[in-house]
Amino acid sequence: MKARVGVMLIAATWGTPLSGAENFDEAPITPARCALLEESVWLSRSTGVHGAWECLQSTRTIYVATCHEGGSRGSGPVACVAVSLAQDGTPRYNMAECAADPTQAVTVSGPRAFVGSSRGAAMVATAPLNAYCSDESVAALAHFPGE
Repeated sequence: MKARVGVMLIAATWGTPLSGAENFDEAPITPARCALLEESVWLSRSTGVHGAWECLQSTRTIYVATCHEGGSRGSGPVACVAVSLAQDGTPRYNMAECAADPTQAVTVSGPRAFVGSSRGAAMVATAPLNAYCSDESVAALAHFPGE
């Protein structure tokens, strides 16, 4: 049986492209594309939603990020959340500012993306960088470690 994962989110961001992230496409993510999977997974998306994923065998982690063309643009605090682990075992947070003080809430304004991983329990907001939500901007998030 094929698993289906539905993704609907709000937001946007931009960053430096990293080589490992792939955008959601119409094809399933098969065990051949991600050796961590035992069966194929479909990442479906709604109109206006863009998403990307990365599968890292070295950390046994699958990363996902999404944004929505009409997503959140307001100003407000975003809590620091550890969404995965780096290869050396240190926590990777939803925003770079969180590494220095993970107990803080970072005030952000502008479009946001949402990130998560197979090592975390939720999709959480990440800091915006004033870009329109697109396949390119979501795949460029620093959330994706690349290898």
